[in-house]
Amino acid sequence: MLPDVLQNIVSVNMSDKMKELLIAKTLRANQELSQECCVTTLDLGVRWVLEGDRPMVVTVGWLVLQHLKDFQQSTISELLNVATLEKFLRFNASSYNRAEVPALVSWSLSIMSSQAMEVAVGNLITDFLRENVHGDINVLVNVSKLLCEHPRCIPVADERARLCEVVTANVAEVPMPKAQPAQVSQLVKQMGFVQALLIRVWKGEEGKSNEQLMFRCLAVLHATIIDRPTEPCPALAAILHLVEPHFIPKYVTAILEASQGHFRTLHTLCQWLCCWPRATLLSPWVLALIDGLETKQHFDVLMEVTLATVEYLFAAIMLPVVRSGVIDVVWRMIASSRHSPQVFHKVVNQVPTVMAQLVLENSDSSRTCLQMVVNMSCAMVAAFPRNDNMYDPLIRALKDCSSFLPPGEFAPENMPAWLIGGQFYYVENHKSRERSSLNRVGLNNLGNTCYMNCVLQALFMTHRFCSTVLDSGVRSQPLLSKLQALFALLLHSQRRAITPAKLLAVAKPPFFQPGYQQDSSEFLTYLLDVLHEQEMHATTSSESTVLGSTGDGGAKASSVEAATGGAMVRWMTEEDLSYPNTLEYKAHSLADVTQATGDDVQQLSNFHSISTDSGIQSVCGDEKATTSSSPVPYESLVQQCFGGRLLISFKCLQCKAESVHTDHFRDIPLAFPPDCGPNHKLHIQDLLDYFTSPEQLSGENQYHCDSCGGLRDAQRTIQILQPPSHLVLTLKRFQFNSQTGERAKLLHWVHCSESIELYRQSYKLYAAVIHSGSDIDTGHYYTLACDETLSWQIFNDSLVAPCDSPPWSPPDTPYILFYARPEEKLQPAVDLLSLPSLHPDLVKLVKYDDIECLQEMWNEDKRRRRGGKQQPSSRRGPHNPDQDSNNGGNPPGSCGGSMNLSHNRFVF
Repeated sequence: MLPDVLQNIVSVNMSDKMKELLIAKTLRANQELSQECCVTTLDLGVRWVLEGDRPMVVTVGWLVLQHLKDFQQSTISELLNVATLEKFLRFNASSYNRAEVPALVSWSLSIMSSQAMEVAVGNLITDFLRENVHGDINVLVNVSKLLCEHPRCIPVADERARLCEVVTANVAEVPMPKAQPAQVSQLVKQMGFVQALLIRVWKGEEGKSNEQLMFRCLAVLHATIIDRPTEPCPALAAILHLVEPHFIPKYVTAILEASQGHFRTLHTLCQWLCCWPRATLLSPWVLALIDGLETKQHFDVLMEVTLATVEYLFAAIMLPVVRSGVIDVVWRMIASSRHSPQVFHKVVNQVPTVMAQLVLENSDSSRTCLQMVVNMSCAMVAAFPRNDNMYDPLIRALKDCSSFLPPGEFAPENMPAWLIGGQFYYVENHKSRERSSLNRVGLNNLGNTCYMNCVLQALFMTHRFCSTVLDSGVRSQPLLSKLQALFALLLHSQRRAITPAKLLAVAKPPFFQPGYQQDSSEFLTYLLDVLHEQEMHATTSSESTVLGSTGDGGAKASSVEAATGGAMVRWMTEEDLSYPNTLEYKAHSLADVTQATGDDVQQLSNFHSISTDSGIQSVCGDEKATTSSSPVPYESLVQQCFGGRLLISFKCLQCKAESVHTDHFRDIPLAFPPDCGPNHKLHIQDLLDYFTSPEQLSGENQYHCDSCGGLRDAQRTIQILQPPSHLVLTLKRFQFNSQTGERAKLLHWVHCSESIELYRQSYKLYAAVIHSGSDIDTGHYYTLACDETLSWQIFNDSLVAPCDSPPWSPPDTPYILFYARPEEKLQPAVDLLSLPSLHPDLVKLVKYDDIECLQEMWNEDKRRRRGGKQQPSSRRGPHNPDQDSNNGGNPPGSCGGSMNLSHNRFVF
């Protein structure tokens, strides 16, 4: 039979081209087929089209189907029905064959079509698109061809609107070819089929545009721009091209009613102006958005987008294909910001090159554009003269364009200018005067808050942690939101020092008394715990919202919440931070846990932290080792930066039973060996080795063995299973004598090695919190840190200055040490001209702070000019600065008042 012959040809060993020729010749020789042969041949052709794993197989499948249509149409028409089409659209085709499905449906309808078949296609086509495109533009193109060739298959009512939304969402997933004009042209051609479908869907049989359907498409397009983690495909611009001009202002108004996403929307459309052909049709959208933002006085968004895009937009006017769409946008950006040199200085180095290219082209379009560039250059140079040679290349280029001089008017005098806070957006002249010589920003002391300032600066100098915080979404995480704002100001603020009052309000542990000096290590632990908790809670809440409350997970979460009265519970490895005075009762360090017995162990197991041991089992009588492990903690940004895993084992020296436990930690507390006095010089590596060395538990430190039924000598060992990316070490420098009630600071000399090793993983020192003071009742904290240049800096509240690298000597003793793996990047040195970009909300925060700083400076200048007494500079913040700092030189010996330390920070 014919199908057997065709299959033999496909399987024979010859070139694909030869196989196609032989199959075509065989089909021509078999124009008359029996009904049985026709059925099997149709089945073979469909199978090759839908399941063929090579282009040749799919091609010959279509040759077979076309042959049947040409010579056996009446026979196969009886085989095509609703069930056949439904089978095609529900077929689980491979990614290679998905685009063939709509083509096969279209072929079927061209042979046999009925109202029932068209309705069936309309009911299934939207779901087929949603499940099968996955960025493959060919699937979308073939569906568009199918529905345009058979318009009665287009869904109706709500399903028609859903089709519009799915088509728009699928276009966003299409990858954009890079630097390949032929592929870009191919994509433009393919989008033409999608545009034809949308026009037909929008207008319907009446020929009038359905405004509601257009709005549904544009709503999905806008949501895609602002919500996607990556840039959507510029092919979405082809959808914007379809909107009739008189509808654009109405849709822009709807877009601007949203409270966020304005920066990304305008920024994305400006990018599309340069990378998608026919930019002329896109510029009305950009200009309408600029008009709307200007009306709402969102000048900060306008300036941020302008500064981010004006360079490549200005360079694009050299290209005739996009010039007409770009030139009006460029003129509007520079003209509206003409009262500040910032935007003009962004493009000034490109002006000679652009002018030379426009002169060389010598077309009507290039001459019009060149006149605008000349007018702009002359106006801006006159408005903002300079004493350096920045303008020299521009002046020479203007001389070469003498035929365009004298210049015309660049912008009308009454044209609105972009202002922020009632002032022109211009902070450039004062930026470098306010910050330290290192361009780092300090933190004002709010009254014995050096314990907080030193920790915040150390975390800020942790590059991975700082970058992740700045890039995070913080809608439901209050502490992360305030920390993100603080880091943005530490990076971008003009001020010499900023005031962390808002962060203190949400970061201060509830048991810390205002105005008293506190323990910086305890604050660090609390800060990281709450960040971890809030991120985990926000993620869990988000997942619960998506999954609903009907599943098992929702029921369990609800039952836990009901049992705790709505409090957020940390079970097994983390304490409930909502419990009063939690950190007052936290577990001791790993060394302390082994010394606790009886009720103490039970109490410690109820209030433990990830940073300490949680639930170590007592030695039991089983001859085999008992193994347990704590659940893997949620991978928050804190856990990713500072989290590690260790293994702790206990062995009873009498019954030889072992208990093995794995746990997670975020810091390691280092105790001094008992035989080391203050004059004994130690290295950090010595303390680490002591921490991981086997420990004999005997005498008063005996361990309780369940099998033996009492205290027994035992051996404890610790092994690091997973070293963290950033290692935090806390030196236990505070001692408490339980018999005399005396408290003291251990002034042991410790060499802070710049390189250490923890279980075959090397680390480099990059920051240290230093405690200055000889006893526990007086003292001050400050931070020393280095950046990628390996230059060390001191962060002493509002003072930031260069300093010596380790070692440091008593009474200024290292308390918390921050190490990073060698492959981890250090915080870059600050370059004010190339600071990293921020989220739009953070940009707005920084700019308003800049305006406030300038206003404070101008007010101070006015007071000086009036002859009044000079006031202290308010650029350090509205609060009284440096209440525990001498504002320079060596750090002070005391912050005033005694330290409030909980018992787990003492060595007993």
